[in-house]
Amino acid sequence: MSIRSFVALCLPNSLATRVGDDIARLSVQDKEARVRWVDEDNLHVTLAFLGDCEQSQLDSLDWHLEEIASSCPSVELKVDSLSLFPYGKRPKLLAAILSPGDALVELHHQVERAAKDIGIYVEKRRFVPHITLGRLRGHGRREMSLPSVSIGMSDIAPAMALFESTLTQDGAIYDELFRYDLVPDVDDLLTDGVDLDDSESQFIGLNAAQGQK
Repeated sequence: MSIRSFVALCLPNSLATRVGDDIARLSVQDKEARVRWVDEDNLHVTLAFLGDCEQSQLDSLDWHLEEIASSCPSVELKVDSLSLFPYGKRPKLLAAILSPGDALVELHHQVERAAKDIGIYVEKRRFVPHITLGRLRGHGRREMSLPSVSIGMSDIAPAMALFESTLTQDGAIYDELFRYDLVPDVDDLLTDGVDLDDSESQFIGLNAAQGQK
């Protein structure tokens, strides 16, 4: 039996809470229910979508991911902007776009290489690190306007995980199969959990025309 799966970074509690607060504010103002909002517990940053895999493949990948995590430098998750995603005429998501820092991009490449080495097909696509806030319903993909939100925030990813994704009529259900703690840098032990100053926060008004540029 195949298992629909993906590898993702887990969000630190402070970042998940702040993103969850923004989702709560947006959902209250989504009067026409154009977006199916993501629960705070399901927030993550996908590193590689693996599709349908055999259990034996996931067991092999587990070993590789353990090795990767044991030598991984700290990965900063810094929210740069809010946008409809993917970019273009038919966006499917409302997402917080992250800064593609060197450590984050390198981790993505390592995970993809590990998956390919054991025979898992990984679709080649541009890596745009993001946190999905909600999925647009059919009528939500027409021109729409959403209120501004504060999105200037940053924190360190505590772990990555291998997830099973089960599709249902109410959306996907994620089950954590394996979890890998990431090794923090010494400096991060002193600064972990510190948010950006309020003066650095960005206030972005979102509309479909902007997201499609």
